[in-house]
Amino acid sequence: MTLRLGWFSSGREEADGDLFRAVMGAIERGTLDVSVSFVFCDYDEGESPSDPGFACRKRFAELVRSYDVPILTLSWQKTKESWSHDPKMDWRACFGKTMRKLIYERAFELGLVVGLSVPMDSDSRTRFDLVGLYPSLPNGPWGDRRVIVSHLIRAHADRHGAMVRLCRPGRVEGIPVTYCSFTLASTDLKPLWMDLEGRAAGGKLALLSDDDVLTSPLFKRISLEEERREIPLLTYTIKLFADGDLDIVNGRLLSEGMAVTSASDLTPNVDAWLQQRAP
Repeated sequence: MTLRLGWFSSGREEADGDLFRAVMGAIERGTLDVSVSFVFCDYDEGESPSDPGFACRKRFAELVRSYDVPILTLSWQKTKESWSHDPKMDWRACFGKTMRKLIYERAFELGLVVGLSVPMDSDSRTRFDLVGLYPSLPNGPWGDRRVIVSHLIRAHADRHGAMVRLCRPGRVEGIPVTYCSFTLASTDLKPLWMDLEGRAAGGKLALLSDDDVLTSPLFKRISLEEERREIPLLTYTIKLFADGDLDIVNGRLLSEGMAVTSASDLTPNVDAWLQQRAP
């Protein structure tokens, strides 16, 4: 039976559109036996035109409609402002309740959280089976991409990657479902490490300023290597659920009826996908 997906994304970055386009392409090719019931965005269309992500959000909405997928919107900013008079009220809970009313009649078995502006509220994490894409490895650093990659550089980490995690209440970091990784000690990266070490006092990367790290070619290359693995990682993860190899029952991740105790390493699958598309 075709797996029905709910898609949750702000569409603020080009990568959001790339992920959606890749999954819809896999559906059209018959690679994925899934359908997308709706796309939910936490911005209203036309909202905040001066926002740096406005153009991306506009293109994302146009992309979604080009596939005849319903797009539902609710502004997190307007919701937050509407409850600013009552500091005792959790505006995120109010936002989640209104969101659930919007999507109530759009049935789905698995929700994909791909780039929302605010974390999914606890009630929604309880009521729905949700997985989210995250730019770090299981047990890796926590934060946005800038924070994560900066931490890895300063710690001179050996590996980096991405994971898909199960979104559960009470656990902001989620439960790892799948992941892929790549080495940070490759011959391609070695000169970039050396260049950055040359800028650091005594070669100590931990002492570098934020600006030195964020503007470095090493930061940009590591970020790119992680980003280009997100499409195959998400696609293969969706396929595991669609083919019945993974399931979520009462908030627990299962495989063939048994509890899953560790995330699946999809690095070989992701590497093969990248190799097939190498110039």
